[in-house]
Amino acid sequence: MKRGLFWLAFGGAATVTILACWGAWIFMIRPMDEAVKTANKIERAFATGFEISPRISANAGVLFAQSARADQLVFARREVLVELPIDTPLADGSQPHVKAEFLAEAGITGREAIEINIRRGGRAADVVLPKVKILELEPQAEPSVAGRDWNSLPEGVRNRALRQLRLAARKDVLESGLLREADAEFRRRLQGLADQAGCALVFQNPNSP
Repeated sequence: MKRGLFWLAFGGAATVTILACWGAWIFMIRPMDEAVKTANKIERAFATGFEISPRISANAGVLFAQSARADQLVFARREVLVELPIDTPLADGSQPHVKAEFLAEAGITGREAIEINIRRGGRAADVVLPKVKILELEPQAEPSVAGRDWNSLPEGVRNRALRQLRLAARKDVLESGLLREADAEFRRRLQGLADQAGCALVFQNPNSP
């Protein structure tokens, strides 16, 4: 009788222990292990397919620090032609038009932080991205002036006209949606890399420029 009770109690305790271990594996250890595996896969994908390896965390711990192999990343380019009159009359009283073609590049710099936090289970990750911005906005060639040579204008007039042309080009570029285009390309590239690890990215700053 006593032996039967002993084995019944022993069997019950063993069953409870096995179920507890199984539950811990299924609901705690395995999801954490899968998150770490996904983090490793994502790090490898970024190391070979992107100019920045982001800061990657899992299970409330940082697994990989960010590193950059480029000073800046360009995700969209656009050419824009702007034209405007010189704002101050020249010595002869004229106010000729000047025009120039600018090349705009939008993206991020290599020092800006990209943070990826893998969720338990490894199937999804929360991502915080820097905002894309205009990295370069430079004239493709010397501005042209109607009816005369650009270099014939006084230096002060040239400098002021170039500033105004640049401001007009920046306004046109922003209104054309270049930053939205760059932001969409940025996210597309990141998701493509995460797809290699079977992980869906959940962007925590969803509002595009």
